[in-house]
Amino acid sequence: MRRGAYLMLAITIASGIQAQRTQSQGMNAKPIAPLAWLVGGVWTADASKLGGGMQRAEMRYEWSDNDEYIRFTMHFVSGQKISHIYDGSFFWDPEKATLAMWNMNGKNEIMQGPVKIDENSLRVIFQAKNAQEKEADFRMSIVRKSNDRYEWETEEKQVQGWKELLSLDYLRKPESQKQGH
Repeated sequence: MRRGAYLMLAITIASGIQAQRTQSQGMNAKPIAPLAWLVGGVWTADASKLGGGMQRAEMRYEWSDNDEYIRFTMHFVSGQKISHIYDGSFFWDPEKATLAMWNMNGKNEIMQGPVKIDENSLRVIFQAKNAQEKEADFRMSIVRKSNDRYEWETEEKQVQGWKELLSLDYLRKPESQKQGH
């Protein structure tokens, strides 16, 4: 009888290990998997060129509780003040069969659009209000330079083409090394 109990225990443990492997492999097969490299730590960029006493921009990416999408937040830090600007997510949009981005700014305005991934970059085209408070087309790009560095750029569509509005170089640090929080 003891041998039977040990055999059942061994089968149960082996089944649990196989289930974990299958779950891990399934995570890699999800459409959101190409963006997994963004998750973890705090991404920080020098934002002093923005003026107004701005010191840095901070981005954080984390998995949702169900591991189906990636949440992100963007903060601007100036002195001891932290401005919570954007909260959003990257997700798989099954209706459009594409990755997508959705975010809301501090003015309760929603921006959303499809995410295109090409080699080491992702690009989102969306509509939002421009500096003149008129609806305009924008393009946001993230170009991966390494596992811990990316370039971020936002452009506005003009008659003559895309005009760069802002470009920042982000470096990832472990969460324990974050500043300003």
